[in-house]
Amino acid sequence: MIITDAHFVTSSTHPNDCPAPDKPEYAFIGRSNVGKSSLLNMLCNRHKLAKTSGTPGKTRLINHFLINNKWYMVDLPGYGYAKLPKAQKGTFTKMIDSYLFGRPNLVNLFVLIDSRHSPMKQDLDFILLHTGQHYSYEMDRVFFENLNLPDPNYNLDVGSGNHGEQTGKMLIGIENVLLEENPDVVLVQGDTNTVAAGTLAASKLGIKVGHVEAGLRSFDRTMPEELNRILSDHLSDYLFAPTQESVDNLLKEGIDKNNIHLAYNTITDAVYQGIEIAEQRSTILKKLNLKKNSYFLVTAHRQENVDIKDRLHGIFHGLDKTAKSFS
Repeated sequence: MIITDAHFVTSSTHPNDCPAPDKPEYAFIGRSNVGKSSLLNMLCNRHKLAKTSGTPGKTRLINHFLINNKWYMVDLPGYGYAKLPKAQKGTFTKMIDSYLFGRPNLVNLFVLIDSRHSPMKQDLDFILLHTGQHYSYEMDRVFFENLNLPDPNYNLDVGSGNHGEQTGKMLIGIENVLLEENPDVVLVQGDTNTVAAGTLAASKLGIKVGHVEAGLRSFDRTMPEELNRILSDHLSDYLFAPTQESVDNLLKEGIDKNNIHLAYNTITDAVYQGIEIAEQRSTILKKLNLKKNSYFLVTAHRQENVDIKDRLHGIFHGLDKTAKSFS
């Protein structure tokens, strides 16, 4: 895209004062003095479009810039370095939260990071809770090791069991952790028993819940995962849907549109990150005597696929036809 026109529109202290939400918005946020304003100027090739300063914390409003008369760039207040009273910092936080969670035309949020500075405590202020629902090395530890994931702060080691037994153990363990940590938000992803237990435990304690991959539906309630999806979606405060179809599913079920955010598919981000790691470390092609781009990777793990003979036969038949068409 070539930016031919860019100009400042307005500064606002609250999302209600922002321009009408009739154009897509792309917002930028980061620590104070990370260079948000300078980046906007560079992208638009306008040296004085956004005001820059060597003093941290100069951006204290929601600043809108109209690009090509079609969409907005938004410069949000920074955080971290600015020496401001605690009450004023709290006002900024409320203003930014109101914008991020209440702006219906927000398409994407870009978080800028300055690699020259080490992360601050507030940059890393989260805990990772692992229930141990998947506990074998091949379904658990291998991912932490191969994908450079941080070790969990807590591991409940619930192991396997019937749905009620497993979910009950999770509820007890998760509730104990939440009571100790008292987080602002609990983020759950997917459709496992862990997600259902985490959502239920947090909701009963009055803690806000964000559900990533919200709105996915198979419309088959014999699937335990489908029940977990529905429960989590209807109890969550923030619903991050991967597709427009997912958004539509949530709206049809009566969920408030202001709680729904089209966040796209985080698996795509994970795949690209995994590709970089694999290119650096993986020897699986050599181990299996495979050539790059000359094989298919297939997973068939849902019980409704592998436990029903006719469906499993159909999967193998389809794979056979696919292989023949590429041979």
